[in-house]
Amino acid sequence: GSAPSPEAAGQAVRPPLASPVPSPTQATAYRGIGRPPCVAAAFNFSGQMIRASPTGLAKEVSVQGLVKQGFGQWHEDLEQFPGPFGRVDPSTTDALAAYLGKLADRLEAGSVPSLSLESAARYPHSAALTCRFLSCLMESGGKR
Repeated sequence: GSAPSPEAAGQAVRPPLASPVPSPTQATAYRGIGRPPCVAAAFNFSGQMIRASPTGLAKEVSVQGLVKQGFGQWHEDLEQFPGPFGRVDPSTTDALAAYLGKLADRLEAGSVPSLSLESAARYPHSAALTCRFLSCLMESGGKR
């Protein structure tokens, strides 16, 4: 007798030419095979981001600071927009939140006759969800 096959013994069988699951070190090691090392990022609710490099160095940085540093003009424009970074009159935020709510309702009901954004026209429920999300961001004023 020969030994029972792995299938008969209830063991997992690896398909031919399959490679074993790489360890985290193997997954990030780039030697011409696999993917190159990359940076990982995680965000929290207080506007901070943690960046970790392939070398293991991790650093907490301000998202707003990064945006100011890399996209100064865009950040200035964002400051004028009602929302977490914005500093505007509450009536402006209320009016825009009401508009976004009505737009979301119309998108969900399918009663928006035309949209210039193709993805919003193709996926109206996703567009409605985005409107509601933006409204929540503005109403929170950047607070938790």
